[in-house]
Amino acid sequence: MADLLLGLPLSVSIGLQLTNPTTTSWEMEFYGQDSWQVTKRLVFSYGLRYEFQKPYGEINNSISNFDPPR
Repeated sequence: MADLLLGLPLSVSIGLQLTNPTTTSWEMEFYGQDSWQVTKRLVFSYGLRYEFQKPYGEINNSISNFDPPR
């Protein structure tokens, strides 16, 4: 909190509200993996991961952001 008040933070995030929650968000993720035995001593393992989180929005479809000038 002191860094925020002094103007030193590199990034600041806030989650859902604790009182009277009127914000919404949703997220989606998936992961898949497989392996391929090339030879008796060599196995090739690989995977793919994807994550998406929609920015927080308000019930009336309003959104806010604070980006102070540098």
